[in-house]
Amino acid sequence: MNTAMRSAALLLTLGVGLFAMAGPASAATSVTDISDGTLLAEGVAVEVSFSFTCDKGRNVTSNLMISQRVNAGRIARGFGSNTGGFEPCTGDLQTETVTVIAESSAFKNGTALAIVDLLLCDPGFPGFPGVPDFSSCTNFRSIEEIQLDQVRDA
Repeated sequence: MNTAMRSAALLLTLGVGLFAMAGPASAATSVTDISDGTLLAEGVAVEVSFSFTCDKGRNVTSNLMISQRVNAGRIARGFGSNTGGFEPCTGDLQTETVTVIAESSAFKNGTALAIVDLLLCDPGFPGFPGVPDFSSCTNFRSIEEIQLDQVRDA
């Protein structure tokens, strides 16, 4: 791993740690499944779904990072998020589908690492719907190996 990659990983870890210190973790929060990914446009992007639960009454937004070793030590990576911003937690199983755009090299068929980050916050202040109380936010992370593959004909 080169110095730039180590520095980026350290900054990401520290940033997530700050979210985690912002408030108490929710005992009912869990990511139950990260699906295998579907390659789009010959690896320019990958689409991945994941399911999670979180305490009813909180708000959640999600991010997905994908990293994959592609050739000669090169790493394809990308980041995506739900584009709707924060949404209410229902207390039931919720599913998000996120498209991750490759930022360095194209993704390929094979094993990749998927990292789901959920940012959970208490509802905002009266008169400001949709604005969470950021002082209450906590971060939940799930890391899983997944398989990336081309779309298969039915």
